[in-house]
Amino acid sequence: MKTEATTDRRDDVALFRYGLIADLTHMEPGEPGTYARLKEKASHRYAIPGSHRTEVAAETMRGWLRAWRKGGFDALRPKPRADQGQARAIPQEVTEALNRRLWAFIEGEYHHRPHKGLGGETPLDRWAQACDEVRLPEPGLDLAELFLFEEKRKVARDRTVSLRGALYEVDAILVGQTVTLRFDPTRPERKVEVWHVGRKVGAAKPVDAYANCFVKRDHATKSLSPSRAPEAPPEGLRLRDFDGDKSKGGR
Repeated sequence: MKTEATTDRRDDVALFRYGLIADLTHMEPGEPGTYARLKEKASHRYAIPGSHRTEVAAETMRGWLRAWRKGGFDALRPKPRADQGQARAIPQEVTEALNRRLWAFIEGEYHHRPHKGLGGETPLDRWAQACDEVRLPEPGLDLAELFLFEEKRKVARDRTVSLRGALYEVDAILVGQTVTLRFDPTRPERKVEVWHVGRKVGAAKPVDAYANCFVKRDHATKSLSPSRAPEAPPEGLRLRDFDGDKSKGGR
């Protein structure tokens, strides 16, 4: 879909191109003196719409003049790219060349240049002073745990907390307390950790809505205990039950 801004820019470019060749449009193709006048125009600098360039080659203007003779003003409008609005892949060799130049700059200039943010020291000097303090992670350390998301929640009277649209239950002793839930939103199967006063106290469990209906609440002690063991929900009707009624003459 063409936007109004894109159309305006194409018109501006076409007007600029026509302005350069307008005094040549009456000349016949191959007429003597045409190319000399094009070269004279090419010696000047211009404010080209949509470009940082300021020069136009004589051959480029001759191409515009040829396009004008074939298609008029519309032929001077730049053609939209076929891949407009789509990401264009950078060739592998270009990417490698850019990376080489980047690392050459970092290693050869950036690390050796004084930085105001480092108090006038170079990055290389600051690294030499602090490299002994760098610690490697211990074997077996769960790096994913270091980057878990954290959200604070106040535990409701029925010992539940909500987290991103889901309801969880925690230990009853935490009723009324504010806890920190640590979780990985990209891995729903990972348990939600419950932290209180700076230490891990367990894991939150998805609420069993049926069993939670039978929890007895003691508001004085904030303790919860099941008033009776929940019974299994009743079984639904089975088609074979109806088959048995028909065999006994039932409708």
